[in-house]
Amino acid sequence: MAHATLFLYLLQFLGYIPISLKKLENPSQKHGKISKLLSLSCQYLPALAYSFISFTVVITFFYRHASYPQCEILALLKSRGTFYFVLIFKAFSHLYCSSFVKLDMLVQRRKLARFWENFFNLTSQISGGNRYYKRFIIEFCLFFGIIGYWSLEMYYFVYSKIGNDYQYLFLMVTPVVVGYYHSTFAFLQVYVMIWYLEILKQIHISARRNLGRQKIVGNRISTPNLHPYFDNEETLIEASSKNLIDLYAQVDVQIKDFGKLFGSWITVDIGHSGLRIIFSGYFIASLLGKDEPRLMQVVQNFLTVMVYFYLVVMVAKRGSELGAKSDEIVTDLDALARREGLNGGGELKLRGIRVKTKFMTVDLGIVIPVRDVHKEVIEIM
Repeated sequence: MAHATLFLYLLQFLGYIPISLKKLENPSQKHGKISKLLSLSCQYLPALAYSFISFTVVITFFYRHASYPQCEILALLKSRGTFYFVLIFKAFSHLYCSSFVKLDMLVQRRKLARFWENFFNLTSQISGGNRYYKRFIIEFCLFFGIIGYWSLEMYYFVYSKIGNDYQYLFLMVTPVVVGYYHSTFAFLQVYVMIWYLEILKQIHISARRNLGRQKIVGNRISTPNLHPYFDNEETLIEASSKNLIDLYAQVDVQIKDFGKLFGSWITVDIGHSGLRIIFSGYFIASLLGKDEPRLMQVVQNFLTVMVYFYLVVMVAKRGSELGAKSDEIVTDLDALARREGLNGGGELKLRGIRVKTKFMTVDLGIVIPVRDVHKEVIEIM
């Protein structure tokens, strides 16, 4: 089952889980006044603090430009043109996207609390760990290390150019760093989806077992397609066909709730990644158009394009995997229902699961607008 791991506490510190994780895991446990105060601080302070920093950047920007003579501003716009406009728009997109998601989560914190409570209750119905978690946490640590290094590099680069103008340093560095750390929200989306995918995989294998697709080797029963998913059979769900169908329905309901609650946040986050890719692509073209392009800046912007494209693909890939796996499960559960006479021996009204928001379906169609190739892309990746 899922637990309140260090990863979730880190995302809480970054402002993306404005609820009490300890209370969710141990609702009956009593907490002292100090513990309650710390819990409330962890819930409210991160989102408010980061949003205040973003607001301060905007105020500082207008204050600094108001102090310049009008002729200097016009001269700057004429000399830098589109580059200056794109730079400002990029900064505001970082600040807006990050603040919107954090503050809206704070507003929706009661719904979030119910969602996470249901999420932990659902994952508690399976035994063993999550086969995806090890790779997931390695990818997250690598990404966190990369954005940490880029943040320090950004500070050093700007400081080496402007010296002790800390106001300008604050304006240049803060929006970029805020954008970097907002990108960790994509990993929270994937964290939820890999647990849904783990449950679906276990349902799938257990359904095949109930269908009698076993091979007898000596005195031992061997289940086909078991080892690619799990290390041993003890991690499988021991349940009747009816219970497997009920569990699948629970997953379906939760993923629909996930899409409704997280839908606008996922859309904004994917939009932010798309804008970041466009901005970095523009900066690469602008830098290469100079007589003496700065190679390091070109390389960093190219890496930024690759990293943010990977984030979009990472989220979309898990959404496609959920859809593909659920389609396979529905076929087996329908076969079980007909064989055991469930639902009057008729076909179940189960459908494949899709992570849907008001604006899109979260799958590889976001990246490759040809749905027929989704399965092949998943297998390759």
